Amino acid sequence: MEDHVSDFISTLEQESFDGQGEKADAAGMLAEELTAIRSIYGDDRLELLDPSGDTLKKDIAFVLSVPLTCHDQEMLLRIRIDLPENYPATQHKPTLQLLNRYIGNRKLDATAHDVIASIFSTESSTGIVWEKNTAMLFEGIEYASEYLRGWYERVCESDDSAKSKPTDAQVNDAIPPNPQNSREKSIPFVCSDKVVERKSEFLGHAAQIHHPDDVPIVLSSILESDKRIQRATHPLIHAWVCRTSDNILHHDCDDDGETAAGTRLAHLLSVLGVENAIVVVTRWYGGVLLGADRFKQINRVARQALMRAELVSAKSS
Repeated sequence: MEDHVSDFISTLEQESFDGQGEKADAAGMLAEELTAIRSIYGDDRLELLDPSGDTLKKDIAFVLSVPLTCHDQEMLLRIRIDLPENYPATQHKPTLQLLNRYIGNRKLDATAHDVIASIFSTESSTGIVWEKNTAMLFEGIEYASEYLRGWYERVCESDDSAKSKPTDAQVNDAIPPNPQNSREKSIPFVCSDKVVERKSEFLGHAAQIHHPDDVPIVLSSILESDKRIQRATHPLIHAWVCRTSDNILHHDCDDDGETAAGTRLAHLLSVLGVENAIVVVTRWYGGVLLGADRFKQINRVARQALMRAELVSAKSS
């Protein structure tokens, strides 16, 4: 895959050298800031979204993969960084967006996403006050990491406390416990062939599940299986469905930033009549917009993964 970030930094440096005034200064500052972020987190952790066109004359966006270690678990945060035109020489603040739905096997709540989205502020707040012509992305990223580490620790401690003192309501209303969770730290999955469509790459994954708690285990296993998946534009587009021991059908889906892709995978599971399964599609964006063709390839690799996992027959697919 092309290193679009390096190319973009080179373009910024050239703009800073050839140009003059505030715009040239802004290009130089951004080049230095992006270089520093790559040196801290790794060159392959930062991805430029939509690298086509003149990125200097429009808002730009990146996805940064930030490692997080907590309770002896190694996890990965995926943070989208949106920069306004002429950043940082602008009064308009940058914004951060947390793309994860889970940290480890803990599902993030709306509050956590809201906190990350409001880290930069134009006035005094609990976050960071944005100052024009100031490199503040690293400070914001570290703020997000520390907040999410604290969030994860609080949730783990709260869950441990709740388990030690179960209430009648918890016993009666909870989803039946998953007997496998105490002994399995990973769930096997299979992959489709990789499909390339106009520089974008698609890879499907599928696994059998028996409980909603299995979902984050599978997602973590897929992420940990290949560092390149961690760096994908959309690593975990997915849908799942399972029937628990109380005969209740549970299901959910997630677009992972690829609008409507998760719901299409959920529809695919429904059409195929699949139960007790999760299907995941990883997409690496290649810089060329595919339009509706991307859904054709997403469905293609998803079907193949389900068939290889023997979760659907060739006839029904």
